Amino acid sequence: MALIKCTGCGHDVSDKATECPHCGHPISQENGSVCKECGIQLPKDATVCPNCGCPTDNTKAVKIVYYDEEPPTKKKKRWIWALVVALLCLIGGGYYGYTHFANGNKNGVNLADSLIVDDKDAIVELTPKFVKSLEVYDELAPFSEGYAAVKRGKKWGYINVKGEEIIPCSFDYADIFSEGLAAVSKDGKWSYINTKGEEIIPCSYDDIRAFGDGLAAVFQDGKWGWINTKGEVVIPIKIEAEDVGQFNEGLVFICKDYDEFSFINKSGEKVFGGKMEPAFYRQGYRGSLEPKQFPLFQKGYVYIASEDSSIDNYTFNKYDKKGKKYEKVSIDELSEYIQFADYEKNEGKQGIKKGKNIVIPAKYDFAGSDIGSTCIVKFTNGVAIVGLYEYQDGGEVTIHYGYADLNGNDTFSEELKEFCRKSKELAYQEDDIDESSNYDWLQGHWVGTDSGSGYPLEVIIDGDNLIQKINGQVCYNGSYQFNGEFIVYNDGNDFWSVDNERQVLTYDGSPMRKEDGSSSQSSSNSYSNNSSSSGSGYRFSSEQDVIGWLADKSFYNGSRRLRIRPDGVFLNDYCATFAPRVERWESWKALIRANTATGQRLSFLVDPIHGTITDEECDVFSLR
Repeated sequence: MALIKCTGCGHDVSDKATECPHCGHPISQENGSVCKECGIQLPKDATVCPNCGCPTDNTKAVKIVYYDEEPPTKKKKRWIWALVVALLCLIGGGYYGYTHFANGNKNGVNLADSLIVDDKDAIVELTPKFVKSLEVYDELAPFSEGYAAVKRGKKWGYINVKGEEIIPCSFDYADIFSEGLAAVSKDGKWSYINTKGEEIIPCSYDDIRAFGDGLAAVFQDGKWGWINTKGEVVIPIKIEAEDVGQFNEGLVFICKDYDEFSFINKSGEKVFGGKMEPAFYRQGYRGSLEPKQFPLFQKGYVYIASEDSSIDNYTFNKYDKKGKKYEKVSIDELSEYIQFADYEKNEGKQGIKKGKNIVIPAKYDFAGSDIGSTCIVKFTNGVAIVGLYEYQDGGEVTIHYGYADLNGNDTFSEELKEFCRKSKELAYQEDDIDESSNYDWLQGHWVGTDSGSGYPLEVIIDGDNLIQKINGQVCYNGSYQFNGEFIVYNDGNDFWSVDNERQVLTYDGSPMRKEDGSSSQSSSNSYSNNSSSSGSGYRFSSEQDVIGWLADKSFYNGSRRLRIRPDGVFLNDYCATFAPRVERWESWKALIRANTATGQRLSFLVDPIHGTITDEECDVFSLR
C-alpha cells in the first residue's frame, strides 16, 4: 500500500481508498491532472473538465505523489538543494529576528508568527486519556484547526487534540479557530486571539465573526462590515442584513431577510442573490439563525436550500460564482455529512449519514449540532460533536457533550448511556396522567354568570358529557376533557379552569357554584393537581402582553420543554410552528393558536396566575 495526496484537502491517504477519510473527496486510482478552475481531478486523457467545462489546456498537470517511489531528482544534485535550504534557513532566521522585534504589534506579538498552527490537521484519537480529560468540562464545541472551545463553569477556554487545556477557561464566549485566530469575549470586550492565547486584534464592535479568506465580519450599530488580520476595515460597516457568513473563494453569504440571500465579493459588491428555504439555516421555521450552517463556496460552486423545500424533503439549488443556477439536487446528493433523526425506531434519536449511507447510527439526542433540525455536519480533526440528555425531576434536562469519530466511537461511557436512557424512561412515566383519578366532585350542576353577555350560565357535567346553557339556551352538548386543571370542550375552542381549591372558574375568573348549594371544595384527597402550585401570580394587560410575557419563559411537562415565542412554538428547542397568535385573552388566561408547516392548527391555554400552559391533549406544562 502506498500513500497519495488527496486533491481535495492535501491529506495523505491510502492509494486503495475510494474517498478521502478527512474531507470525503473522491480518490481517483489513476494519475492525472487537476482542473485549474474548480480543482477536481480530471479523467485520463480528458479534453474538457466534466465539472465546470473548462478546456484542459487551462489545467496544470499534478502528478499524484507516491511516497514509496524514488523522486526523479538526480542524487548528485541533492547536495545543491541541501545548501540552498541551509541558506534559506539562515536568511529566514535573520528575517524572523528582525520582524519579531522591529515589527511587532502593540501587544508585542508578531502577527505572521502568531498565525502558525502546528496541529491544524491533526486527528483526535479517542483514547482513555483524552476521554478522561473531558470530564472537567460542562460544554464542548467542535474542533477546528486542532483546537476546540470548552466550557468549565461559566468560562470558556481551549483544548488541543490531546485534550490538554492550552488556553485557560477565562472567556465569557469563545468561537472556533479559523486561519489561526479565534474571536473571544471577556468583560464585555471582543478581541481575536492566537493559539497561544495572546490578543492579536483588539475590537470595539458589538459582535465579531470567524476569519475566512483573510477577512472577518464585524457588527456595529445594526450593520455589518469586514476587517482584515490587521484590524483594518476593508469593507465598510454599512451592509444591512439579518446575518452574514464566512468568506471562502472570494465570496460570502448574506442573509438579507427571512427567505432572501445574496453573495458579495471582497469589494462589498453584490454578485448575485435569490430566494431560499430559511428553516435549514435556523433553529426551526422562524427560530434564530445559525451562521455555522451558512453555505460556503467549494471548488467554484455553492448549494442553497431551495425555496420550495420542506423540512422532511430538502432540495438544493446549485450556483456558480456568477450566479448561474443549475439543476436541483436532493440532500442525499450533496456529498456532505448530514444529521438525521430516526422517529420510527429510535424515538427521534439522531445520527449522521452521507448520502443514503449511515455513518453513525441514530443513538444520540443530538449529533453534529444541537440546533434541533436537519443540518450539515463537519468532521473537523476527525470528530464531530454529539450529545446525550439526562432527564431530571421537574422537567430539567442536563446535556452531556462528547465527540464521535467516523468509526462510530465516542467519548461516552456505556454506564452514562444507560443512565441517560433510564432517566428518560422514568421521566416519561411521570408524564403519564393517572386516568383512574376520581373526579366525582366535578360531576353535577354548576351555575354562574357568563362574562361575555352577563346572562346566567349553567354547566351540567354528567359522566363524560357536558351541557352548557346561557340564559336557558343550550349552547353546547357533547364530550369534554379534564386534566385536573382545565375543562376543555367544543374541539378545544372553549374552556374553563379549576383552581387549587377545586373551584370551577368562568372566563373572567369568577367562581361558579353547585346548584344544590354544596361547596365545590371537598375533603376527599382523591384529586391530584399535576401543575406547580406556586405559579407566577401574573395577570395579562393586553394581547401584546401575552406574547411578551411568554417570550423568555420555559414550561415543563416531565422531560418535555415548551416555549412560546413571537417567532414560533418550540418543543424541546425544536420550532414546531409558524408565529403564534392570540385568539382571545382575559387578564388571567389566554388562548393561543399556531399553524404547523403541514397546516395543522395547534391550540394552547395559558394561565399566567398559576404559571401553566395546557395543550390540546390536556397535557399541562408548568413554569419552573
